[in-house]
Amino acid sequence: MKIGAVIPTYNRKKLLEEAIDSLLIQTRQPDEIIIINNASTDGTAEMLETKYKSKVTHLRLGSNTGSSGGFYYGVKKAMELKCDWVLIIDDDSELYPDSLEKLLANEKFTETTAVLSPLKKDIDGSLLFNRHFGYYDFSIFGYNLKGLSEEDLKKPFIEIDMTSFTGMFINAKAIRQIGLPSDRLFTQREDDDYCFRLRKYGKIYLIPESIILHKEKANYLVVKRFGHEFRRSRLNVVWKEYYGFRNILYLFKEGHFPKWRYINFMWYTVKTILAICFLDKHRLIRLKYYFWGLYDGLRGHFGKTILAADFMEKYKDKLE
Repeated sequence: MKIGAVIPTYNRKKLLEEAIDSLLIQTRQPDEIIIINNASTDGTAEMLETKYKSKVTHLRLGSNTGSSGGFYYGVKKAMELKCDWVLIIDDDSELYPDSLEKLLANEKFTETTAVLSPLKKDIDGSLLFNRHFGYYDFSIFGYNLKGLSEEDLKKPFIEIDMTSFTGMFINAKAIRQIGLPSDRLFTQREDDDYCFRLRKYGKIYLIPESIILHKEKANYLVVKRFGHEFRRSRLNVVWKEYYGFRNILYLFKEGHFPKWRYINFMWYTVKTILAICFLDKHRLIRLKYYFWGLYDGLRGHFGKTILAADFMEKYKDKLE
């Protein structure tokens, strides 16, 4: 059995090194490590060609295609190399040394399974629910993913609706049936889209014994309001939230949700606006990018629109 690992990256050389090193110390190492370099300018290419030249396949793209383009080209290359299973991780993630071995050892590692996923934790050990794995909440006032209970996490495996790309371990048979990940979204929600498609082949299982660290903590802060604590994104990632809001509408346009589920999205929109108004600083900036995302999503304008570097330069005096 041939296993390929895919890591898309853009200007995060140090984090990328840590991600690659976590693959190289696996008790069951991948047979191929494929790095999709999204036209990095921080010395990533030189580092890959020296430190890891004989250990990775380095594809340097001519422009930044975002994470969705990186996943697309990475999975495509893994299929060209005739991999049987494809493990995807973000460049800001690290696997535990036995993460891959524990995925392979689980009883749900079968030909009819579409995806296996490790348990995802932040660097402080906290679990990453919501955008990273769980069940879709389709109650009338629900929209996003619901997390799992402590009892769920004691089980050897749990069937889930969705898992984010970091740590997603995909059966190549499912890829051949449903196709490659979409490269249209630039970033955010491309994993939702792919999970909806992958579930047409088979089921998605979370394997709690297998663990991956995703270094998200620096992008968030805890806000105390009304006697409660709320986890809120820092201003430096608001450009990503534009894509997140916009690409939810892509999921509707692709038919993943029935049209009457727009009522869920409307309620999600109200909650988001209220949260920005009552919990966040720089409200006008955040609302601008939220409504911009909604506008582009409604008119079907997808692809690359906003770059992180341009956003950072524009609001550099306001970044925390």
